[in-house]
Amino acid sequence: SIRLTCFVCFPVTAGLWLTRNETISLLFERGTFDTQSTSMTAFALNFHIIGLTFIALTRVFVPVFYAYKDTWRPLWAAVVSMVVNIAACYLLTPYLDQGGIALANTLSAGAHLVVLMALMGSHIQVGVDRKTLGSILRSLIATATMAATVVALQDYFQTASLVGFQSLLLPYSVILITSIVVFVFTCLAVKHPELTEIAGIARRRRK
Repeated sequence: SIRLTCFVCFPVTAGLWLTRNETISLLFERGTFDTQSTSMTAFALNFHIIGLTFIALTRVFVPVFYAYKDTWRPLWAAVVSMVVNIAACYLLTPYLDQGGIALANTLSAGAHLVVLMALMGSHIQVGVDRKTLGSILRSLIATATMAATVVALQDYFQTASLVGFQSLLLPYSVILITSIVVFVFTCLAVKHPELTEIAGIARRRRK
């Protein structure tokens, strides 16, 4: 659902965006993959990660068309997305290099989502009810609280000055675990309805 997608994507997007340099350095910075490689990769990730929610929501909307045995409208939405991607790559790459390609992907994902939502009106009415709006607002509150925690811990551990797996493993692990705990407890505090849904999914999987 839209609510569950936002519940998952918002904190992942914010967390990965804030720790993009640390994540790349921790996973890849060794051998010929040096600090400059980390910086270049993180710069591209900076634009890629913004489109995560767009891509995830697209995966929610496309099956709706298939449920109505409509394959043409998703096809045309994908064509528009492809055109936007190609045009944005040519326009942005001279100014942003690899970041331009990443931003083009994000813009095309956003265009894909917008076109799908516009075309979906031929089958169902697209809107945001009070329950969905409340869920998204709670996700934003929990994400903001988590993001503030991440920034505070980054400052405490001075992660901007750390490079490589050995230097970053412990502080990165503390930041990751703490941010998850803060997000979950904030969701509990604001009575986020998606926690109940996730718990139900987990119980069904165990069975």
